[in-house]
Amino acid sequence: MKIIIFTASTGGGHKRAAAAIEAKIKAVSPDTKVKVIDAMKTIGRVYDKTVCDGYHFMATKIPKVYGKFYKITDRRTLMYKAVMQSNTMMSAKLLDTINEYKPDAIIMCHPFVTTMVSKLRRQHKIDVKAISLITDYDAHRTYIVPYVDAYVLAEPDMATKLIDEYGVDKSIIYPLGIPIFDRFSEPFDKAEICKREGLDPNIPTVLLMAGSLTAAVIRLSFGTVKHKMQPPSASAAASIKRLPEGSTSLPVLSRTRSSIVQITLRVSMSE
Repeated sequence: MKIIIFTASTGGGHKRAAAAIEAKIKAVSPDTKVKVIDAMKTIGRVYDKTVCDGYHFMATKIPKVYGKFYKITDRRTLMYKAVMQSNTMMSAKLLDTINEYKPDAIIMCHPFVTTMVSKLRRQHKIDVKAISLITDYDAHRTYIVPYVDAYVLAEPDMATKLIDEYGVDKSIIYPLGIPIFDRFSEPFDKAEICKREGLDPNIPTVLLMAGSLTAAVIRLSFGTVKHKMQPPSASAAASIKRLPEGSTSLPVLSRTRSSIVQITLRVSMSE
């Protein structure tokens, strides 16, 4: 079996999710050939810079404007239609890459790519299974298009929005979680980590995580946590540190990658 995972550099979440799926597929199915491709870069430098740099600028410099844009395009507005139309216009530029690799399935880790793949299937230019991974904790209308065989969600409550607001068939919705690397579910020694990071094991330690472009949110959350700690302690606040990859465990999500791999294989082999 051959699988393409399309991603984009609009923040780190799409790329990390794609990399985690790639790693798990290779681990559980060594004979499966999998390739991660940055769709925006494949389409062209101008489109890549317009989408990715534009997203970065809006998210970091004018977040309120980006927030309004996000909400407007989550409804059937003229702006939403313009975004979807611009994406479908780029679909043909992915065709050569898809035809060259000849995948059995395509996993899309970005909404714009989902739109492009949907159009290619609608036009009968490709005949492969398509799986859309929504890498956010809220669904957005730009993800929702026909000719998608499965939607993988970050958490179960998102399914309600897909079904009630977007009219997605319940049978193709899989609330499996956002993919993470296996090292996050590996056991660890708390005492050893506290010693390595200079943390007091007797003081509560809070790990704050957010998207790659939301450092401001981390700073705000840090102040809130520090204020609410009882008793307030400078050493307690100092315990909030960024730990290296692999130093913590998230067992609640440890099944995610395997589940997505199973869905990928099952959808790909179905008639």
